[in-house]
Amino acid sequence: FVEIVGHFHSIPSLCVCMLEVAIIVERGVVLAGENVACKFVVRNIGKEEEVVALASVQCVCFCFANRSIVKPLSSEKHRSNTNTSFSFVPFLPNARSSCVYSSQPQILFCDETLPPGESRSYACTLPTSSCAPPSYRGECVSFAYRIDGGVQRIGREVQRVNVPIRVIYIDDKIKQRLQQQLQQQQ
Repeated sequence: FVEIVGHFHSIPSLCVCMLEVAIIVERGVVLAGENVACKFVVRNIGKEEEVVALASVQCVCFCFANRSIVKPLSSEKHRSNTNTSFSFVPFLPNARSSCVYSSQPQILFCDETLPPGESRSYACTLPTSSCAPPSYRGECVSFAYRIDGGVQRIGREVQRVNVPIRVIYIDDKIKQRLQQQLQQQQ
């Protein structure tokens, strides 16, 4: 695993309850259709015991469009292909982006109690789509992938963290040639 590439500290409130949430990814660049291995870490950095009701993580891809060049589609049949149950991905109907892919959200744990100074880590693998577009930053449109995670505590706002990843596409013929070369070297 590489170093932490995304984290979130809770904003201090009236009580001294605080959580640190981090996502650690094994590789920041993956091939389309591969799984992303990551570790989700929650640490209680406060002075009181914390009860986390729910923690979830998923892989998402957003399409950002330059509205001065690209006109948005208003038809309902062009809705995004997302899995939104238990998702921490916000739905913004008038946003300049739309979610074009989201993996099934993975519930990492429910009702976890963290004493002060304690942390918990959970390993997970998230699929990327072999059909969704690869990462791309253009003048008219951009496609950006990220790992979204979050925790929900009772009576508090959801704490979200996201880690950008890059998804690249390689043609099947090129993949086969690369695999053959690797086998010959072994």
